[in-house]
Amino acid sequence: MVHTKTTGSVRQSVTVPDDLARKIQRNAKRKHQTFSKALVDYARLGVAEEEKAKQKLGLVVRKIQAASSDEEAESLALELTEAIFGPQSPSRA
Repeated sequence: MVHTKTTGSVRQSVTVPDDLARKIQRNAKRKHQTFSKALVDYARLGVAEEEKAKQKLGLVVRKIQAASSDEEAESLALELTEAIFGPQSPSRA
């Protein structure tokens, strides 16, 4: 890994799966940007979404802890489960 002090960036070599590389390249061409720039944009978006999900989980946990009834806590626990694993189908609920 090569650190570049002047720009605050890191030069890193990565191997991208073929199907993902094609999607990134297609979007890069559509946006008139390089593959590297498109890859960085996707990485930033992914990191931001992960942070948002962590914040949502923390909020739901605090709500569960502050719940005034068992019914409210159970409803919030379902919300937490869905935040972690996605919406549950009726057969799995």
